Amino acid sequence: MTRLMTALLAATLLACGDHGHGHDHGHGSHDHHHDPKHGGHLTELGAHEGFLETKLDHAAGTLTIWIYLGEEMIDTQPAREPVLNLKTKDGPKSLTAKREGDHWVFRDDALKSDPEEARFRIVAGGKTYTPELVHHHE
Repeated sequence: MTRLMTALLAATLLACGDHGHGHDHGHGSHDHHHDPKHGGHLTELGAHEGFLETKLDHAAGTLTIWIYLGEEMIDTQPAREPVLNLKTKDGPKSLTAKREGDHWVFRDDALKSDPEEARFRIVAGGKTYTPELVHHHE
């Protein structure tokens, strides 16, 4: 029975594959994978300090985000409203997200097309993170 349990545990740990828009990173001699909880795209915060999950809806002009701390991806709420600084064809723009339950939403017509550049400002877990918005087209 012990051998069976050990084999099952090993198989589970080795079965980390890329499912959708996950995030892979190496840890020494093994790879580690995180899957987004809401089907979005994961961006690492700091050096494995947490993750930002994003879902961009161009048609609606919305960007929904979830913030997770730690390798365990523990849901967290930032110390203040997340900000998205955009560089658009019409010039710079700064958007502030509104909280909706366990996530935050940015709403603006500027999100209906890809900005030239976009960077978040997120304060969580006592640190400030400024990850770039990564564009993914399905």
